Amino acid sequence: MLYVLILIWYVIVVVQCFLNYGTAYRFTKSSGGSGVDLYGWNKILGLASLVPGLGVYFWFKGKELEEDDDYSSHTQLQASYREVDELKTQLNKVKIGKRNCPACYTEIDRDSHFCKSCALNIKEIDEKVREARQKEYEEKGLDIIYEDESFMETARRIKRIYGKNAYISKIKRKARDLGFGDIEVPEED
Repeated sequence: MLYVLILIWYVIVVVQCFLNYGTAYRFTKSSGGSGVDLYGWNKILGLASLVPGLGVYFWFKGKELEEDDDYSSHTQLQASYREVDELKTQLNKVKIGKRNCPACYTEIDRDSHFCKSCALNIKEIDEKVREARQKEYEEKGLDIIYEDESFMETARRIKRIYGKNAYISKIKRKARDLGFGDIEVPEED
């Protein structure tokens, strides 16, 4: 009788071991992890497969996570935030560093008033660009922002998860980044 129980337990463990590979992959994918995370999940689920039924439970739980739209949109939002953070660090590197003169393409400091090569008034050009952007905003309004579908998809996710104020703040931040200054976002947006 004991041998039969051990054999049944062994079969359950083997089946759960096969199931844990897919489950580890789903858990890693849903958290946006890497190969190290996959290895960790695989080890944890391998230990869980020693307990009859626990590996199967995790397998079903992984299937639920994969099918859950809110969870997948949440992980997509996390991925978007990681991408935004990477872009912010790149932007900070650019802000601190150099830029090229619009006329002669000589490398100059970001905060230079004049080009050291051709003596172009950089601040005057920057002001003209800022005025042109402001004029474009006055003509097109918020349509400029709303036309960016990937941005609006992220903003809608933020609204769904964090609420209307976070959504409005995101749109205002985008407008400032585009050089439009502070704007009013309609409440019913």
